[in-house]
Formats: sequence, structure tokens, C-alpha cells
Amino acid sequence: MESNFQQALKLVLVDEGGLDDDPHDHGGRTAHGITQKEYNAWRKLSGLPVQDVWKISPEEVSTIYHDNYWEPRCDALPAGLDYAYFDFSVNAGAAQATRTLQRALGVRVDGVFGVVTMQAVTSESNTSALLKDYIDRRRTFYRNLQQFDRYGKGWLARCDHVEAAALQMAAGSSNVSRSGLSDDLKKQATARALPDQPKKPPVSSNVATITATLAAVAGGLADKLNQFYGTLSSLSSFMPKLNYVLLVVAVISAGFGMYAVIHNEHVKEAT
Repeated sequence: MESNFQQALKLVLVDEGGLDDDPHDHGGRTAHGITQKEYNAWRKLSGLPVQDVWKISPEEVSTIYHDNYWEPRCDALPAGLDYAYFDFSVNAGAAQATRTLQRALGVRVDGVFGVVTMQAVTSESNTSALLKDYIDRRRTFYRNLQQFDRYGKGWLARCDHVEAAALQMAAGSSNVSRSGLSDDLKKQATARALPDQPKKPPVSSNVATITATLAAVAGGLADKLNQFYGTLSSLSSFMPKLNYVLLVVAVISAGFGMYAVIHNEHVKEAT
């Protein structure tokens, strides 16, 4: 809702905090959640000289958040969901915020917030249930990132804060306020979450066990055949047959290996 922007911005700034320059954060040097890169771009488009993002004014912060993150979708979203979508867009980008919402709505996941996605939102009568599902999927997104071990605790704490405030807004509260995260958690919660850096999903335990077992059997069989091959090396008539057997064993082993790789890719795609 358009009237919710100022309230939503205050809540975002509670979690984003002030000035930061974490070398491990993909966002790099930031001020109130605005990165140096996006501040440079905004200044250039505005016909202003580039300067250190730590010198950004409150008016610039508000304008960048409104024009780059709140617009064009949040005005049309119901109360609570507008803030949750806004906050997720700030932290992980609008495309990821949209993909996660599309999964919660059960529509095609393409990262494009078009008429189909908006229609699904307007058709949803239970905003609170949608919010809970949406933010829970956001938690899942974080858990699948490479940097979850470093920033995960803060990201999940931020999800808790966002969920509580969003549910209050969805219930009609006009004055949602809360304290921010601790300094340590805030540094983790504000780290940019890049969706293009997921964890590499492991092969399922069943497939891994079967593959390892069959590989061991194939390896043992190959050793035995090699011994047998050496014993009968003097018998030239057996040589071609043994070569074929060894070739079959090698093909079978390679086949199980390829199956494990394909399964791994399927798991990665699903994630």
C-alpha cells in the first residue's frame, strides 16, 4: 500500500543500521543498506558528482529506497506483504523476492512480477497465511546459500523481525515499532544474499551409499580380474575375452558415476 512506505522504510532501516564496510559482504561499503555501487549510479543519473556513500543524506536514502525497491509493486500489495516483499528485495534483490513469492503463490517461477503474479496475490484471501509461507520460504533460501554459516544467524533473526511486524501490519496495526537487532546480528542480517551463490547440494545418502558400494564391488572385481588376467597372460586365446570383461566393468562403473552426477544436478535445480 502506498501509505505504508514510510512505516516500512523505518522498519527496514532498523535492520539495515548505519555505516558498514564488511570485506566478506558482497554489498561492500554501504550506508543504511545502500551500497556504494548503487549510490554512484543514482548520483550519476541525477546529474550529481559521485561521492562516498557514507556521506549520503536521509533524503537520498528515502528516494533510493522508494524508487529502486518500493516501486513499482509494493503500492499494489496488501499491508504487511508490501513490507515483507520490500525488505526481501533490499536484502536479496527484487528478482529473488519475486521468485520466492511466486513459489508461495503456486504460479510460474520466473522472477518477473507480472499480471499473473499480481492476480494471484489479489486472489489470496488469507494474507497472514501467505506471509508466513513467504517468509518461511525466505528462510529456506538463506539456508541454501554458501555464506549461511557466516551470516545465517542474522538473516534468520531478520526474518523473525520481518514476520512479526508484517503480521501486525496485515492485522491492521497502524503503528508497528520494534527494537533493532543486536550489533553482531545486525552485521549478519544486513549482508547481501546473492541468489547466484547457492550451496552445492550433496548427493542423497541412498544414492551415495549405493554408488560407493557398487564402485567398491566393481573395483574389487576389477582387481580379481586383473589377477586372473596375469595368471592367464600366457594363454593368448583368453586375452580378447578378458579385455571385453574389463571394458564392461569400466562402463558399469562410469554409468553409476554419471547417475550420481545427474541426480546431483536434479537436486540443485529443485533447490
